[in-house]
Amino acid sequence: VSADETQAWRDVQQRSADTMAGRATGSAGSVLAQEYLQTRFTELGLLPLGDDYLQPFTFYEGFSERRGVNVLGMRRG
Repeated sequence: VSADETQAWRDVQQRSADTMAGRATGSAGSVLAQEYLQTRFTELGLLPLGDDYLQPFTFYEGFSERRGVNVLGMRRG
């Protein structure tokens, strides 16, 4: 098992841990996951697509408009 595979498994474990409190849109767990991913993206040297890694979006759940945030990073090359 390579170091990359070990770290990838740690990332999966961290994001699925009970301490993350779920990741439903707009929840406290969603914010924790966003913060974790932004930290990891920085550590990995990924670049944000805009001013930062957060890309807000709007969607509809039934007749209610909701807001969410994707966390996106890129590597040039």
